[in-house]
Amino acid sequence: MTNTPAQALKELVDSSIDTVLFPVKKGNRINIGSYSIKYSKGEYSVKCYRTNTVVAKTFTKAAALAIAKRLNKKQSIEQILELDDTAAKHHTDCIFYNYTMNTTTNDVKREVTQTRYDISKHHEHVTLGKIKQFIY
Repeated sequence: MTNTPAQALKELVDSSIDTVLFPVKKGNRINIGSYSIKYSKGEYSVKCYRTNTVVAKTFTKAAALAIAKRLNKKQSIEQILELDDTAAKHHTDCIFYNYTMNTTTNDVKREVTQTRYDISKHHEHVTLGKIKQFIY
């Protein structure tokens, strides 16, 4: 008996699939299970549909997705929030360092700031990688 793509899709939909695995984008929101993520005023809000309250606000989209996924599985989110704060701090530092490099006339100060910028950018990238591990 051959299994057509339509039959395979029907079997997939009818099977007991964890809805957390499939984020759904509707308008300006991303829905994961019973949680919704919305970007507004420089931050991502994670809202619970059951209680109709905002359960977390994050700087990065990855952290918001990870939080929604973990909350649906009834797991803690403290570590994700700490990593998100670290990513936000390093991002803000990079903005400051970039401004300093563009406005200073002192070559030594520019080089020192460039080094600090590179270090902070690296930490931001590593932290985002750690947050993304919670999603997968």
